[in-house]
Amino acid sequence: MNDLGDITYKVNVNPSFYLEKFNESVGRRVHDMRVVLRALESSAYEQLAMMKPPDAVMDLKLLPSATKDGVASRQINICVADIAEDFFAFLDALMAMKCIHKNGGVRIERPLDGRDDILRYIDTYIKKETGRISADQKIKVPDKIGAFTVPDKIKDIANGYNKIRVAVRHHRGVANQEFSISLYRLRPTINGRDIENLPVIAKEGEVVGIKTEIVQRHFKPGDVVALSEDEVHQIVMTLQLIIGPAYVQAVCDEFVEK
Repeated sequence: MNDLGDITYKVNVNPSFYLEKFNESVGRRVHDMRVVLRALESSAYEQLAMMKPPDAVMDLKLLPSATKDGVASRQINICVADIAEDFFAFLDALMAMKCIHKNGGVRIERPLDGRDDILRYIDTYIKKETGRISADQKIKVPDKIGAFTVPDKIKDIANGYNKIRVAVRHHRGVANQEFSISLYRLRPTINGRDIENLPVIAKEGEVVGIKTEIVQRHFKPGDVVALSEDEVHQIVMTLQLIIGPAYVQAVCDEFVEK
């Protein structure tokens, strides 16, 4: 709640809105990655990559082996690092909401004209506060991960994804420390048995289901970070269905008036 003279506004802000924005951003990241990966599968890829851009006056001479080798792996790593950074920006927005709640609300600095103007003002304020937190180099990513009351398992998974980001962004895709990442994946089942190969025929009376399992990848210093497209999908599912909602719930719990 905030005061302007003797006027008080009370606005409900939903943390899930920022999770939805994160999910939208992830969708765009994965789409862009898939465009590149599917293009790489084309037999014409290397020929097209060797062609000089239509408007180029000068061009780089590429060796044939340089056009395709490692491109898929780099694109996958870049996508994962981008998704991780989007997730930590999502945490910045939640931290901004926590700060506003802790300070008792937003102090209004100009007259507001109606509901829409109030909502715009609050949205602008949250974006500004989010930007301040994001730009504060004293607040490290592990600090953001640990700033919420979520289970240690959730924090460990988020920290693992941050270490992937660090390896990709700062160490040319090579692990600079020992760490593990956890991935949630869905497994289709028939009568509780894993389906190993597709297609499969379910007999009358059998029950088709889906179970969740956790798999881990371990990296030692010097290991090249090489993830598969399936692992990207598993990271996305873990963030969207497990990690993100846990942080949203933590913020909602703090907002509940005692």
